[in-house]
Amino acid sequence: MRTRLAASGCALLFALTLTACGDEVELPMASNTEGVASYVEKNIGGCTDTDYFSSGEMRLIKSEVSAALDGGGECELGDDGDIEFLYVSDMTQFQKDVALIDENEDDPLMVGMDFALDVDSDYIQTFLDKGLMLLDCNPGMQTPEGFTRVEAEGGCVLTNYVRPSDDSTDS
Repeated sequence: MRTRLAASGCALLFALTLTACGDEVELPMASNTEGVASYVEKNIGGCTDTDYFSSGEMRLIKSEVSAALDGGGECELGDDGDIEFLYVSDMTQFQKDVALIDENEDDPLMVGMDFALDVDSDYIQTFLDKGLMLLDCNPGMQTPEGFTRVEAEGGCVLTNYVRPSDDSTDS
């Protein structure tokens, strides 16, 4: 009984910090959508233009991805593409919602404590080095020894392991 209560307590604390259950993983935080944009610019240093999603665009994104979103936008990287960012008001609900859709089937989202990024594979290691984790909701996701794995909501995991792009079905 005590073990179940401890596990439940850890699950509840997960939204607040990942260090509470001994996982020694601290994720970056942002205070709002502009804070997420600032985090992206500071850590990638190549935004040629930052555009925030309009309220209409956010309504559509919330209906397709998660109602736990509170804002977002994209950082244009010139010819190299863009990085979409989302400010998340309820990470627990966001993880559950992402698990229900095929949003990150091939490319997991990168997450901080209260934001998510959709980045091209060229930038994944940069953001892993800056403290973000991959939110991988692929059923049966296996994490090789030596990589961080934190159980998340909806069967998802937070990890610093980048699955090979041609390995969409872990065996």
